[in-house]
Amino acid sequence: METQFKKIKALYKSRDLKAIEVFVEELYQNQELPVLIGTSNGELCYQKEDIIKIFKSDLEGWGDVDVDLDSLELIEYGPYQVGRCFSTIKQTFNLDDQTYDRFVHIVESIKKSDEGTNYQKITLIQRLLVHLMHDRKKENREYLWDMYLDMIAKQGVCLALQFSLPIDPLCPDVRIDDFETYNKSLFERELEIIQKMKTKSSITIDFKDQLNGIILKEQKADSVALNDDIVVIDQSDEYFCFVAVGSYQKKVKFEERLSLLLKHEYQGMESKRALFALRRDIASHLAHDAIGETMDVHFRMTGIGIINNQGVDILYHQITLPFNLILEEKTDRDKALF
Repeated sequence: METQFKKIKALYKSRDLKAIEVFVEELYQNQELPVLIGTSNGELCYQKEDIIKIFKSDLEGWGDVDVDLDSLELIEYGPYQVGRCFSTIKQTFNLDDQTYDRFVHIVESIKKSDEGTNYQKITLIQRLLVHLMHDRKKENREYLWDMYLDMIAKQGVCLALQFSLPIDPLCPDVRIDDFETYNKSLFERELEIIQKMKTKSSITIDFKDQLNGIILKEQKADSVALNDDIVVIDQSDEYFCFVAVGSYQKKVKFEERLSLLLKHEYQGMESKRALFALRRDIASHLAHDAIGETMDVHFRMTGIGIINNQGVDILYHQITLPFNLILEEKTDRDKALF
């Protein structure tokens, strides 16, 4: 598996679009249900042509990606291997006339939209402008974003590759009750994709209750909307690996959000960055309050299980949330370079 991560690192370093197809063939080989889950909503792929498009989009649109091979952690579960590797993406945020013109267009489109209340629109605009109006002079700002690569493999062949950016579960980018139809349509697209994946998989194992329990506990959710379209992408004797998508619901009162903000001390930051972080978090929580205290959050999940006399045990799982709004200094996990 270490070889596969080395190939991923080499691809992002070279940014060679012509090398993508050969890379994808070597990564998944003859796997019938090759899975890739990207960072953004709607990026659930199980066909090589779609996986190739994701890598092409990354090489064309992302900043420099560095895969830290020294951080690679490997664990075996029966015939399967799980690897997790820390990575970074360097993004450049340009404060020039073109950027300001682009944000003016975005703001005008929000103002003229038929969706959402005026309160929702205003708080969304405020959230965007907090990032744009970070300084009062024109400059280029560069930021490192943390990213994790999680892979499930069998005998050196990748079965599922999952990209994720750390995200605050109280301020997810995509809430199913968001007033933007676009976000809803992307989630519905993933539901359709997982249904098509299910029809291509001939393996049937019932472990929905176990997954529901994991989501309820780890995400501190009130309820989980996980339908029967959980896809077992491979099985070997009593072991199996799977992929699932769904949404969970939780309620967060506005006073709870404000209490967390007032208690957070933003330790370890220089004064200017700490003040920006506070302003950023206030804007985010106001935007979420405008949408409503009941959150419906889209999630993806991969994992490995084992069938025993008592039923099914989940040995490993990875839950990720879509990350649509790439803004500099969106969370404390990104690091300012300049």
